[in-house]
Amino acid sequence: MGRVWVEISFSGYGCGGAYIHHRPAPMTSLVVILKKFVFKTRPLTHIYIKGDDWQSYSPSTNSSWYWRKICQVKPCFQEAYQQQLWMNSEHRGYTIAKGYEFVRDKGSDVSGHDLVWNKWTIPKHSFLAWIYHHGNMNTKAKLYRLGISEEDTCCICGVASETIDHLFFECTYNRDILLLVGNWIEVQLPTQNLLNWRLLRSATKVRRGILNATINACMYQVWRQRNLSMHENTLIRPQKVARSIIEEVKMKIKGVRLNKQERKELTWIRRLSDTGA
Repeated sequence: MGRVWVEISFSGYGCGGAYIHHRPAPMTSLVVILKKFVFKTRPLTHIYIKGDDWQSYSPSTNSSWYWRKICQVKPCFQEAYQQQLWMNSEHRGYTIAKGYEFVRDKGSDVSGHDLVWNKWTIPKHSFLAWIYHHGNMNTKAKLYRLGISEEDTCCICGVASETIDHLFFECTYNRDILLLVGNWIEVQLPTQNLLNWRLLRSATKVRRGILNATINACMYQVWRQRNLSMHENTLIRPQKVARSIIEEVKMKIKGVRLNKQERKELTWIRRLSDTGA
């Protein structure tokens, strides 16, 4: 145990850095934690820790709010400190980005996430497509199975059970929409689960993004027509729905900034923008 004198300099509302006098080895993590730490507070000049080291130190109950918050960060970086993760020349010191990457919950990759979340797809379309990929659509077949609906017949065609596969790929009304939109984008749109559609994996990055946006727009409009049919007893002609999908995708494409590599597909993009259903 030794005495530690910590001097912290502030510039305005931002913490510019930490300067440590008589620093033992455990104090190096304080620099890591406080470097570029930003918060709004009154000017602070120094903090004196007596009879303790930084690793075992805990603030008293009457300590200031911002000092308690600083000390709460310490356990998050305990493993990194023990491994001296940012102290070697290979990592070239600590940065806010490296610290965030270390403490954030990385989770696991979800199959098909790039088919949904990308710069080409309209956000509301991405949201519905994400629910579809997780199999959480409240179709009539699902509601009937849960005892909420009295029947499971498709409310658009009235022929088969309204499952996810039937609604998006087997219903004659929706297949007409996919056919019309596919003629515009010069691709035969899938008639099965999108994650198994190999064309999305073999196409160029730009074409894959626009195909994703088109398919997600189709799914959104199909679900919208299903809701109109069930709740308002209204059904719009497939030709009009297809035109609406194409116009939505074209407007989204115009708002996407292309990088140098993506501009190679500019001729194809312009051809899509000049044509319709």
